[in-house]
Amino acid sequence: MRGNTPGESLRETIRPFVESGEPRTTPEVAEELGVGRRTAYARLERLVEAGRLRTKKVGANARVWWRPPSGDGAGVGDTARADDGADTTTSGRGAVRDRQLRALVETAEEYAVLALDPGGTVRAWNAADGWDESDDAGTVVGGHFSRFHTPADRDEGVTERTLRAAAELGTVREEGRRLRPDGSRFRAAVTVSAVRTDGDVVGYTAVLRDLTDRRAAEADPAGGRGLDIGQFDSRRDLVYTFDADGELVRWNDRLAEVTGYTDAEIEGMRPDELVPEPARSEVRAVMERVTDRPESVTFELPLVTADGAEIPYEFTCGPLHDEDGELDGFTGIGRDARRRPGRSGRGRPGHELGAELDEVFDRISDGFYALDDELRFTFINDRATSLLGLDRFATVGRNVREAVDLAPELEAGLLEARERQAPVVVESYFEPAEEWFESNIYPSETGISVYFRAVTERRERETELRRKESRLRAITEHFPNGVVALVDEELRYTTFGGSLEGDTGLSRPVFEGEPLSDSLPDRIADVVIPGYETALDGESTEFVDSVDDRIYQYRFAPVRDDDGEVFAALGMSQEITERVRRERELRSRVSQQAAISELGRRALEDLNLDALLGEAVELVSETLDTEYCKVLDLDVDDDRLHLRQGVGWDDGIVGEATVSAVDEDSQAAHTLATDGPVIVEDLGTERRFSGPELLTSHDVTSGISTVIGPESDPWGILGTHDPDRREFSDHDATFLQSVANVLAAAIERHQREHQLVQQRQQLAAVNSLNQVVRDVTTAVIDQSTRAEIEATVCERLAETDSYSFAWIGEVETGSRRVTPQAQAGVEGYLDDVSITFDPDDERGNGPTGRAFRTGEVQVATDIRADDRHDPWRSTIEEYGFRASAAVPIVHEGTVYAVLNVYTERPNAFAPQERRMIAQLGEVAGHAIAAADRKQALMSDELVEVDIRCENVFEPIDGFGDIDGKMLFENTVAVGDDEHLLYGTASAATFDAMAENVETHPNWEELTAQSDGDPVRFELRVSSPPIVSAIASRGGHVHRAVIEDGTLEMSVRLPPTADVRELVKRIREVYSPAEMLRRRQISPDRHDTDTVGRSLVTALTDRQRTALEVAHHSGFFEWPRDRTGEEVAESIGVAAPTFHQHLRKGQRKVFETLFSTPTVEEA
Repeated sequence: MRGNTPGESLRETIRPFVESGEPRTTPEVAEELGVGRRTAYARLERLVEAGRLRTKKVGANARVWWRPPSGDGAGVGDTARADDGADTTTSGRGAVRDRQLRALVETAEEYAVLALDPGGTVRAWNAADGWDESDDAGTVVGGHFSRFHTPADRDEGVTERTLRAAAELGTVREEGRRLRPDGSRFRAAVTVSAVRTDGDVVGYTAVLRDLTDRRAAEADPAGGRGLDIGQFDSRRDLVYTFDADGELVRWNDRLAEVTGYTDAEIEGMRPDELVPEPARSEVRAVMERVTDRPESVTFELPLVTADGAEIPYEFTCGPLHDEDGELDGFTGIGRDARRRPGRSGRGRPGHELGAELDEVFDRISDGFYALDDELRFTFINDRATSLLGLDRFATVGRNVREAVDLAPELEAGLLEARERQAPVVVESYFEPAEEWFESNIYPSETGISVYFRAVTERRERETELRRKESRLRAITEHFPNGVVALVDEELRYTTFGGSLEGDTGLSRPVFEGEPLSDSLPDRIADVVIPGYETALDGESTEFVDSVDDRIYQYRFAPVRDDDGEVFAALGMSQEITERVRRERELRSRVSQQAAISELGRRALEDLNLDALLGEAVELVSETLDTEYCKVLDLDVDDDRLHLRQGVGWDDGIVGEATVSAVDEDSQAAHTLATDGPVIVEDLGTERRFSGPELLTSHDVTSGISTVIGPESDPWGILGTHDPDRREFSDHDATFLQSVANVLAAAIERHQREHQLVQQRQQLAAVNSLNQVVRDVTTAVIDQSTRAEIEATVCERLAETDSYSFAWIGEVETGSRRVTPQAQAGVEGYLDDVSITFDPDDERGNGPTGRAFRTGEVQVATDIRADDRHDPWRSTIEEYGFRASAAVPIVHEGTVYAVLNVYTERPNAFAPQERRMIAQLGEVAGHAIAAADRKQALMSDELVEVDIRCENVFEPIDGFGDIDGKMLFENTVAVGDDEHLLYGTASAATFDAMAENVETHPNWEELTAQSDGDPVRFELRVSSPPIVSAIASRGGHVHRAVIEDGTLEMSVRLPPTADVRELVKRIREVYSPAEMLRRRQISPDRHDTDTVGRSLVTALTDRQRTALEVAHHSGFFEWPRDRTGEEVAESIGVAAPTFHQHLRKGQRKVFETLFSTPTVEEA
């Protein structure tokens, strides 16, 4: 419905309703406004649409209009006005009202007056003058008011609509055909008024006035100047006259004779009732044509008789005008087409139409003349003489060729019509008048009748119109991607071109001439009809809307006539889907570029990687208008992707959820294996993967994902998703990849920065370790006990900025628990920590347990991510440790203890730092071993253990038999877990030993130091398991003999040594091994061994090694058995270094010897 304010013409139309408040019919409004009925009807309908008026159809074709009251809008007054102007109020009682109505009915003589009950039943009536008195009250009373309507009106429910309108409006006036009680038809003016009591309708009064005489008088207003059809009663042609409403008012007797209808039946009939049902629309079209364009029309249709027979008739119809030029009616002739030549062969004398039709044709506005068979004028009307410039009396009887300068086209048409006896229409130019005439030529048996009129202006208009229509048609037919159309005031398409919006498959023929509401699909009508309505109200509109997922630009504009009145609306639509898509895409790309630029700027400013990732997911989600976005961090070791940052996900998901990096149903896994972004339009129908729970649990349908970082070494995944089905473009994928590239660069930069920080921290840690190693090396020289050495190591580490805590633990024999021996840095950490050596216990699988078992440094660069620290997780988190190292304190293959070092630096203990801290463990182990040896040397008590091992060479593949005895007298450690063994063997045994040097895994070199038999020898061994195990426990081999493959040895150890662990270690090498004897001894102070130990106590390891090897290799013999260079080579040092160690060692020995009291003094 239109909501716009009506224009000036509408305000003019509504003014009479505002002033009087009375309902009006369309003709009444047209008469008051001085406009045509169609214009009045169009304006009234627009006022109804604007809510300013109401309307209702009454009768068969009538319609009334009224303005609703401002109060309740019911439009029904309290007073009903009768036809004669008397008021009928509703305040009386029902009985009084009934008596008054009956008195009125019984006394009225001029009209037929009826009193009806609320249902329309006649309660009382009186017959009008001239009606059949036999139809008295007894016949009508008790019947229904509908008996006065024609059967067709009754079928259409006209009676009921009239009564409802009267009840609503108070009074209804109609004019139309009605039936008298005897069944005859007449033209009637009908007034129906509602009778109310206390506001309720209690009945109706109906007044019927016979208009037959009045209509006849109107048909001949000049008192004899009009058409007297009675003079044609004897003619075989039908002659008839209709009024302006299209109802028969005059006819000759021939009409009744041919059709079989009575005059009473013919009275009031419409022309379309005289032809078959299918042809009635053609008759109405002819009437409209004659009404709109004052011209005569000839057409041929069947004439239907009363008994249903059809007779082919040729009808000629022309307009009748009154003295003011207004349309007064129609007149015409009907001729039996069977009597035309070529039908029945019967002719008709030409003089029959002459004077009899003069008056008829004089009233016709067209030019008319009649010719005989010789083409001589037999009649010419006034209009023809005026148009042709002829004198009527001088023209009749002359040949048309002589009287008129005939155009060739007209002459040919006259001859053709006469020859073919068929109507011909010719347009020709009449030069004397400088006019174009359209001539309708009708042949008859006796001559030719010609209707013609000037059509110059029409031709010019039509020519111009054709040009315009041609241009418009060219535009409309080739209008691209949309529609251009014109609609009239009734919202009917008059011109339509282009392609209808959406997917309809409908084309132009479906629309032209049809109402928009009937021909358009609802989804399109809802869009365009308001635009056309606004244009018909005089306003232009322009907007964008979508139909069937396509976007259209709509424009509507009013089309005005020369007076500025809107008579049509122009509408245009053009599909702009692609343009809008490009514009959106351009805006999207600009937005995406801006987002990438902003993210790049932030990446350069902020080193907080998590904050940058958080901004990135929000930016992607906002830019692509998606509900979810995520960054997945790849854990290569775990084959999982961790949801590090995200937006839109359920609470608790970000930071906790993981996605498989290898499962086939994971989009992320597929992305890792794909070159470029992965676009998913519908996860439900996706065939490449099924979707992980992270996506399916959030109803994800569409999305894009891409790798962050290089394909060969990806850092993670950037993905964005939406629950709605989306068609992501290549530009969207490029945008996401660009964001991923920015993140990859930022991550790489962050990693480089982090690496630099780590490197600086590691360098600081290495420098600290270097200092610690130096400090420990210096400090342990001054320390005489193992406990002091261990405490010094922990304190020096904890004092540095690189480490927070250090402690040393040993394995407790029996329980296999690791017990702390020394600690520094924090307090209380070890109070609730339990660590074991047992590999089957989870507490034994931490760095400490593994270091004890493997003898190698164990590092946890990220304690938080290392689940092997779970048994101590709460304690670690309390102290904030991020990395740790467990360093075995080892010497010559023996693990004395494990040093644990903790730091708050993540990813600490890089390879260089790890090597340095491992070196610290070796230094500490060497120091502890030296302290143990020194304790053993200085101790007054020793533990002597005798051990026997059979078949010591049997486990060695390829080792030959060695018969005889090998006596090992001295063992000297020369560094890097190498030892020199000195002893004697028979010549045969020595030769057998020499043959097996390359086969024994620990024998490196065998050298004879004497000739003869037995042979003194030097045997270099590397990593000898038994010798190393004894030395690491501060002991030494006092005596050892291998005879026929059986080893027997006596080992001396300090009292604190763990003999069981030593025996266990020996059995691991030689199984079975048997401990023969264990005893506590107190060496004699004069014992050579005791004296020697006391002499070398002050020596360093290198000085002692130099002296022992020089002594046992014959360096001090004369002549020397070995030179200084040879001795130096055997201990792995340069000759000058050897001589330096030798001289210093000799000086210390001599100082000790000469300062030592004599035996007697002791």
